[in-house]
Amino acid sequence: MQLFEVIERLKQKISVVIADNKRLNALLEKSELRYQELRKQNKKLTEKVAELERTVATNETAKKFVNVSGGTNIAEDRIDDLLKEVEQCIALMNKQ
Repeated sequence: MQLFEVIERLKQKISVVIADNKRLNALLEKSELRYQELRKQNKKLTEKVAELERTVATNETAKKFVNVSGGTNIAEDRIDDLLKEVEQCIALMNKQ
């Protein structure tokens, strides 16, 4: 009778182990799916961050050319100054 009880307890324990194994495998599969979803989301967010960093860099470059307080475009002023210099050089060359 004692051997029979030992075998029954082993069967119960094996049943518990099998049930735990199934539960853990299902949990693992669910976790792997979630991991893949998060990787895709991370990739998209990383790409978005890179895009936003490029936009920020572009905006910072643009700010260097625009005086926001006065609304004066520094680039246009610089181009005007350079054109005046070129015209002065041409005038000097024509005098020679």
